[in-house]
Amino acid sequence: MSHVGEFTYNTGVKSTNDRKLSDKEYKNLQQLYSESRTIRDGLRDVQAKVMKDHLRWMDVEYVLQDKNQNQDNQVIDGMKRIDNQATEYTDSFSPENPKNVVLQKKKLNPIKGTEVSGSQAVSHLKKWTGLSNAQVVRVAKAGKGSNVPAYEINMKAKKRSLSASVTKKGGHVIWYLFERPVRKETLSLYEASQRSGNYLKQHAFKNMELTKRNKYNHVAVLTYVLRKDNIRVYPASIRIKVALDNGEILAFDQTDYLFNKCDNVPLKPGMSEAEVQKQLNKNLKVQETDLAVFQNATLKNVLCYEFFATRGNDTYHVLLNAANGNQEKVELLKE
Repeated sequence: MSHVGEFTYNTGVKSTNDRKLSDKEYKNLQQLYSESRTIRDGLRDVQAKVMKDHLRWMDVEYVLQDKNQNQDNQVIDGMKRIDNQATEYTDSFSPENPKNVVLQKKKLNPIKGTEVSGSQAVSHLKKWTGLSNAQVVRVAKAGKGSNVPAYEINMKAKKRSLSASVTKKGGHVIWYLFERPVRKETLSLYEASQRSGNYLKQHAFKNMELTKRNKYNHVAVLTYVLRKDNIRVYPASIRIKVALDNGEILAFDQTDYLFNKCDNVPLKPGMSEAEVQKQLNKNLKVQETDLAVFQNATLKNVLCYEFFATRGNDTYHVLLNAANGNQEKVELLKE
């Protein structure tokens, strides 16, 4: 799917002329279609086995982490088969599309701190969540595919389950989930954002700006991004879920903030705001302009001019590359 998105982006959105696809591009498109159908069919087969045997993802995770297990597991075998098919295809795919960056290991921020044991990671998690009396159910090293070496921790508190991931180096809480049913609302989104903002301050996060507020099933989902030199750095983001009945923090995720490497992006635009704004649709009325770092479809962090513009009753969020004026993203904002 990464290849499909990247191919579309680079032959469609980034193309400035209404040219036809070349024979080579058309061949790549046909190959993408064929391979995606094969992977789709494989995933459907795995889905059928999961539904038939009433499996939970936790069951699969336990088997993966049990290095001594020799039993057959159709779900794991099916996923491995799909992964091999995708890898074989990736190896044969043209490296000119372009540089296959979406399948390269992303450059990660170096994690600070000394290595901690599993019990120390639990202590860090209890202190972070304020659940000092939580009962530890399980601590295990994260499996392959994790961004960095980490511990996966499950605890019980307040008759509920808490799942979390804590880095082995530094004992940083990457994310945790402490969800429960929320059946009513007594807080507004604004009040929820005050709770989440205070939560970030309590945990020593600085220069974080609230950029998105959503609400699902009486739960607020709030997204914060780092503001550096008065520029929004979208790849360095944190998400927090707040219960709208009592303001409890139900989930926290700083994966992007911890791991996305953003310090190598030049923060001086190559074009002026006026020059770049000429690339906007003339029917859009610009309401606000700013500079922002954005991670585009090729996973490259680029400096952009960020425009919030209206047309009729609709509001658009448009990101144009500050070096060349190219369109990086257009988003219709929902109320």
